[in-house]
Amino acid sequence: MNNLIMILSIIFIGIFTVVLNQKVKNKSRMSMILAIIFVLYIATFIIIGMFKN
Repeated sequence: MNNLIMILSIIFIGIFTVVLNQKVKNKSRMSMILAIIFVLYIATFIIIGMFKN
């Protein structure tokens, strides 16, 4: 179950990155948005892991 969620989220992040690449012309802003999303993503996994234990 956990692996499925991880695979789906990786696919989602990939699609999201491609969409952002087409929409955002300013690359530095895009990398900042991606960094924020990545940090939130990791934090979500840590919180879920804490609740499971």
